[in-house]
Amino acid sequence: SSWPYGVIFYDLDPHLTPHMLHAINHVIKYLNSLDTCVQWLQRNPYSFDDNVQSWVSFVHYKDSPNASVCSSLLNRINGQQFIKIGTYCAAKRLPAPLDLENTLLHEMGHAMGLLHEHQRPDRDCYVYIDPFLLNSKRKNFRRIAGKRFPSGFPYDVNSIMHYVPSNLRLFHYHADSIRKLGRGDATFSVLDIHKLNHLYCGRRSYCEEHNSCDGFYNFALQQPLCFHQSPTYSQRPEGPKPDFTEDVSLYEEM
Repeated sequence: SSWPYGVIFYDLDPHLTPHMLHAINHVIKYLNSLDTCVQWLQRNPYSFDDNVQSWVSFVHYKDSPNASVCSSLLNRINGQQFIKIGTYCAAKRLPAPLDLENTLLHEMGHAMGLLHEHQRPDRDCYVYIDPFLLNSKRKNFRRIAGKRFPSGFPYDVNSIMHYVPSNLRLFHYHADSIRKLGRGDATFSVLDIHKLNHLYCGRRSYCEEHNSCDGFYNFALQQPLCFHQSPTYSQRPEGPKPDFTEDVSLYEEM
């Protein structure tokens, strides 16, 4: 379920590193500056408050070099829930500016109720995902039934909730195979913000505001390949076979 009144309480694990704390504070300051009904408010973890029945705890998670972890539960559960920041997940993001902030914003998007854009039921209209990724038990590439997605929004290749491919031969946009997917600047796309306002502020969906998409994913129904992996969409593009020894641990994250 969503967070009542759009207020998300959080607390901080005392074992978080300075780098992790800096990234968390950066993202929360950004989120609270947006024109939405959602606010992240810090609670005191050492005092009991009857009014705070659900909250997010940012915790330093002990992951491993071969299985780095940054993850979050989807939406609100009753009681305490966690956004896990793994030691190696954070460490491998140190060299790139805003990389950890970008990952945290993605995970906090999950906590606010946003799903992966590339798991939409109509995603095959827009992106190619190699069978290697689909068949490798990577659950975060599987399409999710349409009823779990809010209707009325176009596919957003710029969403913070869209994975950023590490190999464009395995995962790319149909219309432009070298176009960047997702984000790297630790900000929401225009449609990400619109979705939050739709979930929490009573704003109408994109399609309602633009008098289109009358039915569920009506904009996609014009394309016959949208709801299944046809041969055209499931075959690897021409060219050298991808090297599957690359690090694809990124795809294991929530």
